[in-house]
Amino acid sequence: MMAVWSAKPMFAVAVACATLGGMGAANAAMLQLSGGVWQSTPAQVPGDVTAGNDVITSPVGFWDNATITTNEAVVLTFYYVGAESGYTNTLNVTGGGAHADTDTYPGSWNNPALFSITLGANQSVPLSFTSTGFAPALIPGGGSPLGGGNFDRSIGFAILDCTTGSPGCFSADQSLRTGNILAFMLDDGGANYDDNHDDYVGYVVATSPVPLPAAAWLLLSGIGVLGAFSRQRAGAATAGGAS
Repeated sequence: MMAVWSAKPMFAVAVACATLGGMGAANAAMLQLSGGVWQSTPAQVPGDVTAGNDVITSPVGFWDNATITTNEAVVLTFYYVGAESGYTNTLNVTGGGAHADTDTYPGSWNNPALFSITLGANQSVPLSFTSTGFAPALIPGGGSPLGGGNFDRSIGFAILDCTTGSPGCFSADQSLRTGNILAFMLDDGGANYDDNHDDYVGYVVATSPVPLPAAAWLLLSGIGVLGAFSRQRAGAATAGGAS
């Protein structure tokens, strides 16, 4: 008796392999900015460390005093770029760690990653700043209002179009409030309220988490089905030969 071949076991394995291969692919718009006021950093003034943004050096648009949340489950990896400040400002990320600025400017967008955290969907990104120049800790959306719609002692966010840094990566589209790479820029209120948001500059990259146990289980299930089917064929062939 000839055994009839079925495509179902191979389909199960194909689905399992495709699932494993597709895990971790970044989806669009994982991070969401809300609120805030659209501003532009002042240009660097050579020789004057208080008159402009000395970390980014060229004017870029950003959302001052905005808040940041996740649109889906994400892994967030934080990077430090640089700072120009008379205070010591420290980035704090719950579940990740803390990093004090090294007062380096202009900053480097190629610094190694600081730490990573994993968050679920619709969660606030748990970053804050502590400083020798202010208390208590400053959180996104917690700035002090100034005249003309400006904020002092605030955190600004900007959507980045690339991970190489430089002003060319900053999106100038004010309607764009979602993305996977965001710069964050602190203004610590020092130097007579210079409001240049260069007192700690960093960025965060969002990627999709990879649920390996679930993917591995699917793959093993597919292989198990294929093995059972192979044994069934072998048994059928043996029975057919004996008849």
